[in-house]
Amino acid sequence: YELTHAPMDSDLVPSSKYYQILKEQNANLDYLMPQFYNGLTRPAVDGVLNGNQGRISAVSMFDDLANDLFPGQPSKVVFGFCIADCSGTGSNTNGNQAVAVLSDLKTYNNGEFSCNGGAFFWVAQHDVNGGFSDLVYAEVSKTAGCFNESY
Repeated sequence: YELTHAPMDSDLVPSSKYYQILKEQNANLDYLMPQFYNGLTRPAVDGVLNGNQGRISAVSMFDDLANDLFPGQPSKVVFGFCIADCSGTGSNTNGNQAVAVLSDLKTYNNGEFSCNGGAFFWVAQHDVNGGFSDLVYAEVSKTAGCFNESY
């Protein structure tokens, strides 16, 4: 079995009790699926490196998760996108935007997160004819299987 959580990004600030519980239990979690939408980050609008529309950059949060919550294990963090139903917060992301975010994440800090946990999206029924997932799949496939299975 796999044990995972899919929290909103607003619950993943290091000072939150939830974050601290996850950190204490990190060895028991197979992966974390942060919703990089509807909360503190807006990577589709800001890009992964900036925090203009969101309060913080997505890469800053990803860094906390990959280097603090799961020390040195970016492959345990699965990047979450919202295809539709998130327009109220400006978080809807199309396939091209998601590919740009994931590509930029892989090149951040000389490739520190090139081997990450991939991506997930909300809601499957909005992925009409695979227009989102086909593009994202092509991007995540470039580094699929790169993680170190020793942890």
